[in-house]
Amino acid sequence: MSLLGRLARTKVTVDRELFSRIFLNAPVVGSLYIGLLYLSFVLDPLVPADQVLLGRDAKEISDYVAIRYASDIERIGVMLGLFALAIGAALGTIALLLLVLRDRVQGRVPARRTGLKAATIGLATVVGLHAFALLLSMSKWPQIYAARFWSAGGTLASIEVFAVDGIRTRGLWIALFCALVLFVFGLPRAWPSIARRAVKATGRLRAKPKASLVLLASIVLAIVAVVLPRGDAGRRKQAAASPAKRRPSVLVIATDGFRADRLRPEVAPRLSAVAARGTQFDGAYVEIARTLASWTTMLTGLHPHTHGVRSGFPRWEQSSSPIDSLPARLAHAGYKTGVFCDSAGEGFARVDLGFQTVQAPNVSFTSVLTELAIQRSLPLLPFIQTTPGRAVFPDMDRWGHGADPRFVADKAIDALRKLNDEPFFMLVFFSTTHAPYSAPSPYHRRFTRPDYGGPFRYDKTVVAGIPIMPNAADTVHIRQLYDGAMASVDDAAGSILDELTRLGADDDTIVVITSDHGETLFEHDRWHGHGDHLFGDESLHIPLAIVDPRTTSPHHDKALVSGIDLAPTLYELLGVAPPEHMEGRSLAGALRGERVTSRPLFAETELLLGMNPGLPESLTFPALGLNHLMELDIEHDSRIVVRKDAFDHTLLVRHRMVRDERWKLIYMPTPKGVVYKLFDLASDPEELVDVAAKYPDEAERLRTVLWSWMLEDPLMTRDGEFLVPKGTHVPAK
Repeated sequence: MSLLGRLARTKVTVDRELFSRIFLNAPVVGSLYIGLLYLSFVLDPLVPADQVLLGRDAKEISDYVAIRYASDIERIGVMLGLFALAIGAALGTIALLLLVLRDRVQGRVPARRTGLKAATIGLATVVGLHAFALLLSMSKWPQIYAARFWSAGGTLASIEVFAVDGIRTRGLWIALFCALVLFVFGLPRAWPSIARRAVKATGRLRAKPKASLVLLASIVLAIVAVVLPRGDAGRRKQAAASPAKRRPSVLVIATDGFRADRLRPEVAPRLSAVAARGTQFDGAYVEIARTLASWTTMLTGLHPHTHGVRSGFPRWEQSSSPIDSLPARLAHAGYKTGVFCDSAGEGFARVDLGFQTVQAPNVSFTSVLTELAIQRSLPLLPFIQTTPGRAVFPDMDRWGHGADPRFVADKAIDALRKLNDEPFFMLVFFSTTHAPYSAPSPYHRRFTRPDYGGPFRYDKTVVAGIPIMPNAADTVHIRQLYDGAMASVDDAAGSILDELTRLGADDDTIVVITSDHGETLFEHDRWHGHGDHLFGDESLHIPLAIVDPRTTSPHHDKALVSGIDLAPTLYELLGVAPPEHMEGRSLAGALRGERVTSRPLFAETELLLGMNPGLPESLTFPALGLNHLMELDIEHDSRIVVRKDAFDHTLLVRHRMVRDERWKLIYMPTPKGVVYKLFDLASDPEELVDVAAKYPDEAERLRTVLWSWMLEDPLMTRDGEFLVPKGTHVPAK
């Protein structure tokens, strides 16, 4: 062979060796595997759930977003793609280390770490590790995977049932441990020889006392780091040593859609036990059963038509207006104020309510796009649905299916540990009890029947082909899922209360247990949710318990009170000057045993976001399509806001109501005129029979009271039988 031929052959050999070293190894094939797996999912078209949620505007909205936000979509895709490659490389590195450990333990001649055989073994190990991670994540958060597995039926559904309700989390860890033992140590017949080598290695280590001491010290330090509680444990000692009486702090524990009838030991043992130590207001209601408007009302002591936040999607001119709130005044008085929440609490990032620390989901539209991309990235979910993963992708907090209350509780506990003995006002707001009622494991099975095989096994799924109105068995199961979600919140809240005690702050902290609204759960075919109609008590009635350690008169107060009364009450309990004008009243006297008198309560609906089968079409205006109701505020982070030309319409079509201890009157505008319904709550607490014709005097009395309240709205006026925005006309019949 000529010299030139030998050189060419040598070059080819070198190139092959270089290629093998660079590409044919476990970390690289791991990256390629997870990366390609990620691409196979994100390149899918709209999944059925997207089409159901977007309704008739799905294609138009999708086309607009694809064009207008093409660069953002590309950036999000690249970011998730790089994360996929990093996860694949990490799994590949773990695979490589396992192979090295196996060779060392079994005394094998070290195998090549590159080449086709090494890459194949590495890939197989990565596939196994990723499958374990997916099953483990599924066993903890079945609701995240339900649409892709349980709803698909067949083999995929069986896989989820096996992971979640069969082998479960503990079984998966045991299976992994056994698999790793067999992988590293081989079959049991090889273990005696491994043990003999280990004894020899121990003897060699004893001959090196310094190395032995270093190893022993490292083990002891590792155990101490794991066993000892984290954080500053000095607050308890400091509080006990300080003779000065500190100003009381406030901890508000709330969860979205917390029904008043669920504050009981069977569902929420920790919270009900705390509530029993204070004053429980059994007749507490909110004025608007949607999150942002309700919290703004509760933290200002003002009606929604006074503070101006009328929906969860306020326009910039509304959300940027200064709000004189309880957290703002407490911050000015020297309190540390903070709100900690997940998906349902994004409104706290929309409106400045005076909190110094706001840990809430981002509200920009790019965050929405990131959330949607994460939802489709099934291979990455096991790694994103972790504390480190959420730190990399904080937009995971937006996704209601992933709303595990433990993540929120951990943030609140971390904030408590960082306090340096300052008084604080902390609002911890959980979202797990919001639809789709996706309780993490094991709470999803706490109240449900194991033999349930309907479409809502793990959550109230919204997928094409599933009936909008569930049957009787489905309804029972969904309510049980809700109770499981409530139980998960109860345990998470209990961990916060335990930390409060450990830090020695429980003796001077007022604890408030409440909610932004209740939740309708298919009572009398009224569907589920909140804020769409005013029938029944379920969505307006909330728990309200105030526990002040300085008072010792636990009792129930039956008077009708409103969420609007919370801020005035806390101002008085804390001794902080309130605003000159508040429309709520202080209930602090009730904590001292004083009698509280009932007052008429008012409420209104909010935006009608699509159809609601529990609301008869004859009792409302047709819902606007999303394209006609919402728009993107390009100048302010591309936030989703109510269209300016639709805002007046949203005020016009709202139902409004007034109630006292016996009667409830609902005002409902329709294209054919205004409909009033009167209910006798004494004989008809379920509100099934309209008695307006039977009791015309009561109907007229309450109509007068209701109109007096409605006309306090500075944006509205009366035009015949309608309440209409100023400057508009009565709708044509």
